[in-house]
Amino acid sequence: KIILTLFGLKIMANNLIIATGDTIEMSGTHNYDIISITNGSILSVESQNGKLKLICDSLFLGQSSKIIADGISSDSLNSGEDFQSAAGGGAGGGYAGVGGNGGGLINSLGGEYYGTCFNFLKGSRGGSGQSVYSGAQPGGKGGGAIWIESRASTLMGTISATGSNGIQYDSFGSWPSGPDWGGSGGGSGGFIYIESKIINIDENCVITVEGGNGGVPLQGTDSDTTNPGGGGGGS
Repeated sequence: KIILTLFGLKIMANNLIIATGDTIEMSGTHNYDIISITNGSILSVESQNGKLKLICDSLFLGQSSKIIADGISSDSLNSGEDFQSAAGGGAGGGYAGVGGNGGGLINSLGGEYYGTCFNFLKGSRGGSGQSVYSGAQPGGKGGGAIWIESRASTLMGTISATGSNGIQYDSFGSWPSGPDWGGSGGGSGGFIYIESKIINIDENCVITVEGGNGGVPLQGTDSDTTNPGGGGGGS
């Protein structure tokens, strides 16, 4: 038997076993007999590609272990609209639903829904908000895409492809004084597909493609008439 170890990743024949509590990045399509992720280990989808397809005979995802593709997509397929007025908020990205509108004197429009349950697509980013204090602030990134086909699955941990939150006035740890600040839009959640003939899902298992929150606006202390707007939430 040949065993190769690379940064905590053990490949034994056609098995993928991550049991050392490490975080391993992968993308693309991979076929295995057995996939086992335990002891708080994390299988993270590589951000440049943003998609991971796993095909196996059996999958075991232990409690506190994760398969994640959170906030890694900059796709603009149905991104939220950027701010439309001074200190305006960016809109949320769309996917399974329509993203929330961004606020301000003129609303920015949320991204539309797209795709089906079988389209292997990533989430979309949120729209930029505008800060009179420091200019345009980018929206949150969308979630990536995870596809799992397994004859038998035991899921006790977390599988997630969530969108990132939009930037807001206190995102950098300090409160700007004076000018108004519009929040940027949240990224939309991504895609998770699980097909398994036999599946056991523990009560503590979490599977989520939640969209990111829109950034909160700030009404500054200056005497202008700007109407700052919050960012729209991702779908």
